[in-house]
Amino acid sequence: MKNLNGIKISTKIAVPLAIVGLIGGISLYFYFTSLYKQSQVDALVGKARAVVLSAESAREYTADQARHKVFQPGANITDLKDLLYTVPIFSAMQVAAKKSKELGFTMKVPKNSPRNPDNQPDEYEKTVLAKFNPNNSLENIIHI
Repeated sequence: MKNLNGIKISTKIAVPLAIVGLIGGISLYFYFTSLYKQSQVDALVGKARAVVLSAESAREYTADQARHKVFQPGANITDLKDLLYTVPIFSAMQVAAKKSKELGFTMKVPKNSPRNPDNQPDEYEKTVLAKFNPNNSLENIIHI
């Protein structure tokens, strides 16, 4: 090993401190980047839960309307759109779509063979849907 006697004491102190500071700074950068990413995922999951809750509330409300005979029996509804608004799940999906748009994202219910072409799954969603296959264990499903 080289003789360090010729190096100033300030250099002997400053170089190790700079190295420790650099390593510490890099470590803190990666830690806070990871923390920020997780907080963004948590915020998005919170928004999605709020939309689902809102859709569930609309579905329950529309179901209550039917129980309270809001929809007159024997009414002759000829317009398909009017008829759809009497279906609880349609009302729930309309509310979910509207609220998710207000929150800045889109809401869809991916399915392998959807009746609504807007719910056709993308590649990632197909992968997730495959995990719900009856032959798979629920232990294989991992939360975001």
